[in-house]
Amino acid sequence: MENDPPPTEDELWASDVNADETTNVQDIVIIVQVIMESDDCPELYSPCSDNFSLCCMDITSHDINWEIDTLGVIDSFSRLSDVAVFNENNIWVVGEIRTEETDQFDSTGTWIYPYNLAKWNGVEWNLDRISFLNIFGNLSYGLIKSIYAFNENDIWVTVNYGSWAHFNGVTWETDIPIGFGGGIEVVYGISPDHIYFIGTNGAISFYDGDDFHHYESITDVTLKSISGTGPNNIWVSGEDLMIGENMHTLLHYDGVQWDTIINGPPIWDEVPGMISGVLGGVYADDPDTAYVITHLGLYKVPINTNGEGVNLVPGIDWEGEIHAVSGIANNDIFFGGGIGKLWHYNGETVHLYQELPNQGNIYNLDSFQNVLVAVGFIHNTHQAYI
Repeated sequence: MENDPPPTEDELWASDVNADETTNVQDIVIIVQVIMESDDCPELYSPCSDNFSLCCMDITSHDINWEIDTLGVIDSFSRLSDVAVFNENNIWVVGEIRTEETDQFDSTGTWIYPYNLAKWNGVEWNLDRISFLNIFGNLSYGLIKSIYAFNENDIWVTVNYGSWAHFNGVTWETDIPIGFGGGIEVVYGISPDHIYFIGTNGAISFYDGDDFHHYESITDVTLKSISGTGPNNIWVSGEDLMIGENMHTLLHYDGVQWDTIINGPPIWDEVPGMISGVLGGVYADDPDTAYVITHLGLYKVPINTNGEGVNLVPGIDWEGEIHAVSGIANNDIFFGGGIGKLWHYNGETVHLYQELPNQGNIYNLDSFQNVLVAVGFIHNTHQAYI
């Protein structure tokens, strides 16, 4: 400061951190770098630029180089429901894929079903079919709604009529979860002995590696999104807006019991400090916080919430329904939905990828390291969209 005494020789020596016998901006840069590298901030946080004693969330890049592909013939109404990314050269997408040879009888009189699986090998998509046990005790094909993969030798999929299939790296096993209480919407895994199935009528089941266990339903709402950090921290959301009274729900499991955070009609207008709007999905990456997406914003929600949450993007217009959520970390969350809109939250701001087609729906997302894949349906050509 102007009235401060001049620095002593010792102070000048101590501030000359690069030992060039001059104290200048280069020394300041080095000091700041040392402070930044030796901070006590938790993972994903660094000292704030305006106050090094505080921690601010790191910011990730919005930049992505997109490649767009389609599956199924034009006007086939093919669609993809979900995706599992192992690496950039091994990607599985599931849904219902119709080609020129499907949906007709072959020369032997056998009906040719649509494909329900496609695998990317780094060069091309290879189509395949997975059969499921149906309620009549027969194997049949159907639209696969969900996939969850721990690795290439431990993959779970569910079909639209409520059956599951599991791949052990060699063969598929399939069955119907007796007592589930509804159709399966999503399969999600914490570990091979902590796998959850959620669906219609508020149904929730848990697989412990040996047996299935069915939780008593605490809601009638269709459950559509699930995320967690461990067996003692599972979040689930859902909504029913097309049948009867508009309803949505947000649930949390602490390892002992399911707690109802929200269950009832949506709050259509923003209420400061409360989760507002129709629930579209949930993402959790740390044990103390969840991120809840609604048509009114992206809410940061504490573990002990009773409906409280902070809207990180107040006043946002998603330009369509949001029903697909996936994240790499709390500062790297993607969400998309109606009209083909895909957004990214980088820890500070949200970004809309205007370069993507706005003629379709994004049903699901998955990522691995630097690869993100979104899948859905293109309206103008009625094809599956990747």
